[in-house]
Amino acid sequence: YSQSGNVSVQGINVCGGGPSSTLFVNFSPIPVVSICRTTVDSLTQKIIIEWQKPNESYINGYVIYREVPHLSGNYQNIDTVSNSIFSSYLDTGSHPELHPEKYKIAVLDSCGNIGDISAPSEHETINLFGYTGFGGVAKLYWTPYIGITDTTRYYRIMRDTLGNGPFAQIDSVSRNTLDARDIYSALYPDCRYLIEMVYNSNCTPSLRTLTSRSTTRCNIRNKSYFVDSAIFVTTNNIEKEMFDVRLYPNPANNAVTIELDKIQKKLTIKINNVLGQTVLLKEFKTADEIKNKLQLPINSLSPGIYFVAIENGSYKRVLKLQVQ
Repeated sequence: YSQSGNVSVQGINVCGGGPSSTLFVNFSPIPVVSICRTTVDSLTQKIIIEWQKPNESYINGYVIYREVPHLSGNYQNIDTVSNSIFSSYLDTGSHPELHPEKYKIAVLDSCGNIGDISAPSEHETINLFGYTGFGGVAKLYWTPYIGITDTTRYYRIMRDTLGNGPFAQIDSVSRNTLDARDIYSALYPDCRYLIEMVYNSNCTPSLRTLTSRSTTRCNIRNKSYFVDSAIFVTTNNIEKEMFDVRLYPNPANNAVTIELDKIQKKLTIKINNVLGQTVLLKEFKTADEIKNKLQLPINSLSPGIYFVAIENGSYKRVLKLQVQ
């Protein structure tokens, strides 16, 4: 983090000063390395990071950083990769099935200095989750890929109908759409899904040459792990007339408020994580317990995406909740 320039030296004693001597010092800055993409490996279901090597010759290796889950901006050094091997790294400690993983990378130069990671852009993987609605129809949700800004990028919805075979595209959506519905999923109880983002690339890792149109994939999600729901989360006017419910604030930190427009004899509130596991269950059975406005503490939940299933008599709604 220095600058090139002249260093001048002059000797001085009691007799006076001697002539100065100047030496030009050329400082070679630590180059910035670019991540090409992060993607989930189809074989191991762990994340692969690929990057483009800079042209400088004084590079010894690359330091891989992963963001600590639920601690935004807090990165930890997970490994160092030699410059003599391909610019690709399999992160065996990653968990893309649980949450998106975010990465940065820095150069290790021949003097043992590590570049600054505040300047390089971060890349975050896609995380897919979903639930099953009325009639076995699958509703898919995913988080956006971060780090690729190509405005022509889009998402492919891929399905493996048998649960043990190849994936085939069943639909595609624009870069601003982060959900999809598979109306034929009831025909394939063992099917699996993944989301694939397609984008224009000018980044070239040493492992291979990327085509002008490249892809990055999310985790594979089995339909059998989807949260079961009787009604999809929607703003459909017919469903709102049947049973209107409001959940706020969203995102939330310590507690959420639930408002109901109709009160039945029994009220059950269940919160599931993206794996379909119930992490919070509240049951209200008497008139004194059931109110039009209820406050539910959620300070025991880890940050992430959850589904709040509200059963009020014969009605049921499922709302998506983000806990920070």
